[in-house]
Amino acid sequence: IKDRVQGTLSREFVFRKNFITTVSLYYEGRSGQGYSWVYSGDLNNDGVSGNDLIAVPSGADDARFDFSGMTAAQRDAYIAFIQSSGLAKYAGGYAPRNASLTPWQNRLDLNLRQEIPVASLFGTHVRLEAFLDFLNFGSWLDKHLFNYVEELNTGTTFGGLTRVLGNASYTAAGLIKPTATFASDGSISLPASSLIVVNNTDTRWRIQGGVSLKF
Repeated sequence: IKDRVQGTLSREFVFRKNFITTVSLYYEGRSGQGYSWVYSGDLNNDGVSGNDLIAVPSGADDARFDFSGMTAAQRDAYIAFIQSSGLAKYAGGYAPRNASLTPWQNRLDLNLRQEIPVASLFGTHVRLEAFLDFLNFGSWLDKHLFNYVEELNTGTTFGGLTRVLGNASYTAAGLIKPTATFASDGSISLPASSLIVVNNTDTRWRIQGGVSLKF
């Protein structure tokens, strides 16, 4: 995680003598997962596929590239994807490893604790403490401010998360010849493992409670 902000706010209330109510809020804001853009194949011929970082064209006329494997419309869609995905800042070079991030995440949890005096034994106060944890309380309050948790739909590969942008090979002249999969509307189609999707478990709000005996 590149950046993280955490904060806790807690307040005690005594609405009745010896009945202590504690309300706590915990906030975490953090940058998303770091991932790398790679080709599906083995461009550098090291015997391992799916880990070679993609070269980023500066445009359709980049002298390092041969776009003859695509139609003019597909080439333009490929360049458009480079622009819209944030890869354009690496134009003329390559996309560094783990340089891209999934969306920023905000989370707010709520904790309630209520102490209830029970007895006094041998000079020790015995208390029941009822607690309620409202996990992902922020999502219940406002799904826009405390947004959905979005993650890559894949596991860790070669020590890091990756997204696949087609494949590429070298021509006899030493040019990079990229290929890609295109949807019916002509846009770039990424494999399912390269999609950023909502984590349903971490996105949902949940409530759990319990009772403990303190003395």
